[in-house]
Amino acid sequence: ILDEPTSSLTKAETEILLDIIRDLKRKGVACVMISHKLDEVAAVCDTVSVIRDGAHVGTRPMKEIDTNEIITMMVGREIKNLFPREEHPIGDVFFEARNVTCLDVDNPARKRVDNISFKLRKGEILGFAGLVGAGRTETMRALFGADTRISGEVFVKGQKVEIHSPSDAVRHGIGYLSEDRKAFGIATGLSVRDNCVMADLENYCIGPIMNDKKIDNIATEYINKISIKTPSLRQLVRNLSGGN
Repeated sequence: ILDEPTSSLTKAETEILLDIIRDLKRKGVACVMISHKLDEVAAVCDTVSVIRDGAHVGTRPMKEIDTNEIITMMVGREIKNLFPREEHPIGDVFFEARNVTCLDVDNPARKRVDNISFKLRKGEILGFAGLVGAGRTETMRALFGADTRISGEVFVKGQKVEIHSPSDAVRHGIGYLSEDRKAFGIATGLSVRDNCVMADLENYCIGPIMNDKKIDNIATEYINKISIKTPSLRQLVRNLSGGN
């Protein structure tokens, strides 16, 4: 059973893994591969099963369908244009980083990010690409104040801001979505309700006392809004499924 086996692999490494799967098939070994990468599914799978929202949508022989049909089964509707182009104006510089450098958390003698500068304009989506270990994550964590910058400046709307911690970043309207939800996105030992409010906890307290009713209300709102499947507000996050 292979669960998203190529999520951290390069293209060359992925091809090696797919060849191993093909070899196992020839030897009569049954393989179950869970993946959202449909080109890989098409390359090695004989049969495709689609599960959506915890329900079995359908099972088809791979030779009888194409990736567009699989996508339709996955999302529940036909998508004629996967990447529609939408014209929108690009405005002035909204966020800027200048000469950002930070050290490796585990090895302070080594730089993980060295003299990075960029500008982000209003209405623009800026992407950073690179292999695992190239420093993409460390760049974002340094800008967010999660890792210590040894040099560099950050500007929001043209004004220099001091960001020494994630709390500083949040105060300046900066958000961070972690690539590793278990390590950095949630507190697995806390409940669903606690995780819903812990990033903004001061707004749910009256002095040193937590407002339990307000926390319960906002947690219930999040559970309904984004369809979190949990038996109760106080369920530990570690006991939920990965998607939830």
